[in-house]
Amino acid sequence: MKKILIIVAIALAVIGVIFLYSARDLISYKYFSNKYLGEIEDLQNAYKHDPYGGTTPEETLELFVSALKAGDAKSASNLFVPEKRKESLKDIKTIISNGRVSDVINELENYENKRLDESDMLFYFSTRYEDEEGDYWSQTIMFKNEYTGKWLIRDL
Repeated sequence: MKKILIIVAIALAVIGVIFLYSARDLISYKYFSNKYLGEIEDLQNAYKHDPYGGTTPEETLELFVSALKAGDAKSASNLFVPEKRKESLKDIKTIISNGRVSDVINELENYENKRLDESDMLFYFSTRYEDEEGDYWSQTIMFKNEYTGKWLIRDL
């Protein structure tokens, strides 16, 4: 009888551990899914209420160049997609403090190709360069905000 009680106790302990492990995974899943759903909702709201950008990719590029020429890093960074504004603000401040504004403007104003993606949501400005290592392309990618219809810089 004692052996049966020990076996039952071990079986219940194993079932309890399995249950707790499963419950932990479920709680963890719910926590992270709610967290990420909240972040997605926040980003969606940022796009819905975003006042920045131009009505065309070219206008956004002109606004960006004007802000760079004025040394206005905040206005220039506001022309990026919302999730990249904080990072781009730091990068733009570095460009300004390192005296590289004219280099960046020269690259942006002298693009060779431009094209709209098949989705009508991405626009590419491309410039080809040659150096001792060969040819390479530099691209500026614009993204159309589906909520406002304005174009923002996704990658520079």
